[in-house]
Amino acid sequence: MIGSGSGGGRGRRVPLARSMLVHRTGRLAAALLGVSVAVAVMFAELGFLGGVHDSLVLPIRALDGDLVIASRLKDDMNIEKPFPRSRLAQARGVTGVESVTPVYLQSGQWRTPGGPPADLMRVFAVDPDDPGLLPPGLGREQARRALQRPEAVLADRLGRAHFAGMHVGRRGELDGRRAEVVGTFALGPDLQMNGSLILGMQELARRYPSPDGGDRLDRVEFGVVRLQPRAAPEAVASALADALPGDVVVQPPGRLAQRIQWFWLRNQPVGAVFTIGLAVGCAIGTLICYQVLFNLISDQLRELATLKAIGHGNGYLRRVALSQGLLLGVGSFALGLLWSVAGYGLLQRLTGLTMDLTAARVGIIALLTVTMCLLAARIAVVRVERADPAELF
Repeated sequence: MIGSGSGGGRGRRVPLARSMLVHRTGRLAAALLGVSVAVAVMFAELGFLGGVHDSLVLPIRALDGDLVIASRLKDDMNIEKPFPRSRLAQARGVTGVESVTPVYLQSGQWRTPGGPPADLMRVFAVDPDDPGLLPPGLGREQARRALQRPEAVLADRLGRAHFAGMHVGRRGELDGRRAEVVGTFALGPDLQMNGSLILGMQELARRYPSPDGGDRLDRVEFGVVRLQPRAAPEAVASALADALPGDVVVQPPGRLAQRIQWFWLRNQPVGAVFTIGLAVGCAIGTLICYQVLFNLISDQLRELATLKAIGHGNGYLRRVALSQGLLLGVGSFALGLLWSVAGYGLLQRLTGLTMDLTAARVGIIALLTVTMCLLAARIAVVRVERADPAELF
């Protein structure tokens, strides 16, 4: 601690680490700016990584049920892995099950006649009388009324590219056949698909006949299970697993979403790209922080050596340097967080991905920022620890 004050009074005691940092305000401002840029880069990389995985499973989270039956091979939201519809009839006979409704999946292309090239879409199909997929903004009764009409589609108004801004009454072509938007919902695109459409399942069968001449509706992507009141989800899921063949799994929607996210994280290059970007941002921040603290310590090496000469050991000097690193990390994190609050909104509008500044992500970046600044401070103070006061005077 060092004293400061006026008028011969005792004065206010100022921590040495803070005093050394603010001694040159210009250098401190440049340091905060540089490290906060690295913090903002880390926020962006983590936001993109989370946004890709969150956007991918938004349809799973919109399934309107307690449990989901899916193919055991289902590990990617945008790759169709259907299973026999007869599994749903088997599931209805299990104790605790109130209803089981099918949800179908088909990739398709939407195009406005005379407009730009077609957009790749997810096409879902549901039973209009019992829709198993209800994204935000779509009610059960609205879906029932709208999907009874021929050529009717419900459209994602948060879609990307030319599909954005869908509204009721808009006409277009879905895979070369006429379609009309009769309602909208809010779901959003992912890294591969520009948005989603929902059809009635009879409309799906009419538009996409089975290539082998069979019934298109005999192959289901998801079976949405609703339970009877007071039925225990874990017990019913276990009973369904025992009753159904091994080609399907039964899970809560959240667990199925986690399974798909983990598959992408482990097997798709996008996870590695954004993870590397996060590591690069952390490395840049560490280097900037180290350079700042190293220069600061070099400028004040004689003063610090004097402290050693009068009896302060390396432990005290190390604590001073770590305190400087901590202060620099906290200030830089606060500035980087402010930038990221605005940046996340802008990135979400530009990409259409779900970019949420969650408490977990804020906590991760705060921990990384403080860690990299403390590491930089620990490396920078090595010169003082090795300095011999007698050689500096």
